[in-house]
Parts: sequence; structure tokens; C-alpha cells
Amino acid sequence: MADKEALDAKMQRVEQLVDALNACPDPLVRSQAQELVATLMDFHAEGFTRNIRNSGSSWRERTRGVECDGKRHDRRQPAVDVRDASG
Repeated sequence: MADKEALDAKMQRVEQLVDALNACPDPLVRSQAQELVATLMDFHAEGFTRNIRNSGSSWRERTRGVECDGKRHDRRQPAVDVRDASG
């Protein structure tokens, strides 16, 4: 529960900071700040996607040919790309 509360507090702070940046009266500073946030989000998404792909491939290798109910299965998990989830 404490982890969820800490995460919620961080998300609330992010929202406050984004709102403050969007209210900046200087259009150049506002534009650059928005670009910075977007770039960091893309950077984070790419790193997260690579991490999922890397852990997924090792998982596939460990579970390839697993027997279940006396039948041999080649279990494979599709790659996850978090950018697809943002819609």
C-alpha cells in the first residue's frame, strides 16, 4: 500500500509540474520544456521496451519445449511495445 501511495504522490507531482510548464508565459521556454518531457517519455519507453524484449527472449529460451499435460509445447510470448499501448 505504501508503494502505491508513493507512486500516486509522484504522479501527482509530475502532473503539477507539467501544468506549471504549460502555464509558462514564454512560448519558447514552454515549447522547449514540452519537447524535453516528450523526449524523456520516448527515451523511457524505448528503454522499457528493450528491457521487456530482453527478458522475454530469455524467458522464451527457458520455456521452449515445456511439457504440459503430457504434450510438448513451444510457448512463445509476443514482444511488448509500450508505445502501442499509448493509443
